Amino acid sequence: MSNRPLHSILDGTILLAVESPQQLDSLVQIFDTWRSDLYLCPRGSDGGLLDQALSCLPDLILISTDWCGDVQGAAQQEIKTGDIKTGDTGNQNTKTADGKGYDLCRHIRRDPRLDSVPIVLLESPTVSLDRDRAFSCGASDYIAHPIVEQELCCRVRHHIRRHRLEKDSIRRAAQLRLPLRAPVPLLAEVQKRLQKQAHLIQKHNQDLAHEISEREVTEQALRAEKFRSEKLLLNIFPQAIVDRLQDENRSSIAERFDEATILFADIVDFTPLSSSMSPMELVGILNRVFSAFDRLTEHYGLEKIKTIGDEYMVVGGVPTRRPDHGEAIMEMAIAMRRAANRLGREIGHRLQLRIGINTGPVVAGVIGLQKFSYDLWGDAVNVASRMESHGLPNRIQVTEQTYEKLKHRYKFERWQNTKVKGKGRMTTYLYIGRKENPQPDDLLKEGDRGTDMMEINGSMPNQSLPNQCPLPLKPPDEHYLDVLGINHSGQIDS
Repeated sequence: MSNRPLHSILDGTILLAVESPQQLDSLVQIFDTWRSDLYLCPRGSDGGLLDQALSCLPDLILISTDWCGDVQGAAQQEIKTGDIKTGDTGNQNTKTADGKGYDLCRHIRRDPRLDSVPIVLLESPTVSLDRDRAFSCGASDYIAHPIVEQELCCRVRHHIRRHRLEKDSIRRAAQLRLPLRAPVPLLAEVQKRLQKQAHLIQKHNQDLAHEISEREVTEQALRAEKFRSEKLLLNIFPQAIVDRLQDENRSSIAERFDEATILFADIVDFTPLSSSMSPMELVGILNRVFSAFDRLTEHYGLEKIKTIGDEYMVVGGVPTRRPDHGEAIMEMAIAMRRAANRLGREIGHRLQLRIGINTGPVVAGVIGLQKFSYDLWGDAVNVASRMESHGLPNRIQVTEQTYEKLKHRYKFERWQNTKVKGKGRMTTYLYIGRKENPQPDDLLKEGDRGTDMMEINGSMPNQSLPNQCPLPLKPPDEHYLDVLGINHSGQIDS
């Protein structure tokens, strides 16, 4: 005994009515280490649980919520009619409804020979626990699934001690029963002892209520922490990738997409700009620019991949496939230029973007063991980066693949056979404007795009894309409108 920890020694008689074989085996192992007298009432036993309870007179009965065994047995027939309210026994089913143990708890409570025995309901892996229903059925306590051995030990020990104190009180009261002419001081001593026992029982009940309250507070804190962790993950990865990262049986997280549209954008003359201000001012400007881009990414339902220095990378059609990824990226590029122009006026520095777009197959996923990041790979990604690096200030340059997807909706001018590193000469196109409902572009002033004609005045570009693939745009908030240079009536600031 000296080699066992104190919490593993529990002197008491326990009756188990547990349906799940795995849960039953686990409890048997735990109670065996506690040196408890254990009685099992397996499903399908010849005698009812009431018979077995009356034969062993347990200190505690433990019932699982999915118990489906015999309830009444022979002992139920021995209960006198006066001990049960009229109508309680009529049309009773000997199996608990839906495999739950609540009816069994009621049956035990109706037997006056067992009404003082504590009953603890055990939540099974398959049938959830209804706490209100458990206590209304007469349960003394409950144990949630999964079972924590230390918690189980504390709760069982508490109820066994409480039950024995009650039995001792009844026995002592019976021993001290006096004739009618008993001395008054002796009666007062009996009352004093009974009051002391009642005080001890009340204190145990208060301790148990405090323990239950602490556990509920802990559960709420765990749920809040889980919510914060999941929110942090969603700021790093798309929802689909978060779901796969939480899968214990996951393999490598990588997926091929036959077609996606990639956008790269960087700030023109960023190096001279950074040398003219303090590091904190520079970081503040980048934060405002990229925060505006992040809002645009969310607005158009796209996926931000990363930022490298002053470069911003975003993709459409990944990880959620969508047929209008090209149009969504094009609208994103137009809005990015407008946002950069507005922010440039606010900070007193001209902010021009160089934007490159390409469409093609990519592979997306998460690799490595530490500091995970969701990234793209493929020749289409490299070509999109080259479109940006070989582009012109304040212009949107696209490849021929992207041009073929967008020429029905947007106007482009063929630029030239641009020599691209690693690809040779490529035909590229520069964005001019929309074919339908053209909008004013306050970034492109006369002379910024050579012989291109300016678009005529119009309304905010909030119209849908072609009917076969409408772009799901949600209403932007006021701060978002301010960043884009749009007043609250939906018109673009000049």
